[in-house]
Amino acid sequence: MSVQTLFDSANLSARLFGIGSDRVVFTFDHWRQQRAGLARNGTGRSINAAGFDHIRIETARNDWFLNPDLPDLLTAIDQASRGYVSRRGVGYSMGGYGLLIVSRAIRIDQALFLSPHTTPYADLPTARPLGDGRFEAMEEDGVFLRDAHDIIRGSGRRGGDVAILYDPLVEGDRPQAREVARHFEAPRLVRLGGAGHPVTRRLSNEMAVRVVNTALTAEHLTEGSISRAVTRAIRQSSRERIRLVIPACWPVQEADIRAVANPM
Repeated sequence: MSVQTLFDSANLSARLFGIGSDRVVFTFDHWRQQRAGLARNGTGRSINAAGFDHIRIETARNDWFLNPDLPDLLTAIDQASRGYVSRRGVGYSMGGYGLLIVSRAIRIDQALFLSPHTTPYADLPTARPLGDGRFEAMEEDGVFLRDAHDIIRGSGRRGGDVAILYDPLVEGDRPQAREVARHFEAPRLVRLGGAGHPVTRRLSNEMAVRVVNTALTAEHLTEGSISRAVTRAIRQSSRERIRLVIPACWPVQEADIRAVANPM
């Protein structure tokens, strides 16, 4: 595997983890409570193992990638990805907005959004404010952020095989998912009630990576592998909660059963 820096600044970074494949997967940084600049901690190994090159995009702040270096980053990754016959992407939460941005500039064949977040402010989008203030924005240039946000959201619909997975029970995630959906021609909205934010949070890191990569690197986008794993995790969690409510120290004795069956 070779590692190539496609773009690097104080604000944004894009690195290519290559194995000489003609297919590539884009992945994106996500919102983090404690953030100290660019992490540059991706490896790309699991995606490379599936036979794909991997382009990892990171941001120094929780700014939804909306800083003045964005146009140059998009130009760099566009040029680097032109030779691929297939371009795919996955984004979690704020990373989902990163995937949405890239899909405006580059043709993405398959896009997998996991609990995507589409705006850094509770009062945006301007026409239909979502009122979602869960994730605080770290501004470098607030004017650019808002202007770029409006341009991206007004960029029309794109094609491709698109799946958007979200938990409708998490306040704010339903309208966010619908906002992403309106930017594509035929997206599939997959509801996973009880999954949380993001929808893979009940899975171990190893399991989440495995099922997401399976979904994204198949011939066709197969988000069902994620849905099944998340559903099993939800059911397992429910069984564990029931065991806490009805502890094993309350066995039903055979004498009790006879007493119920043959009352005096």
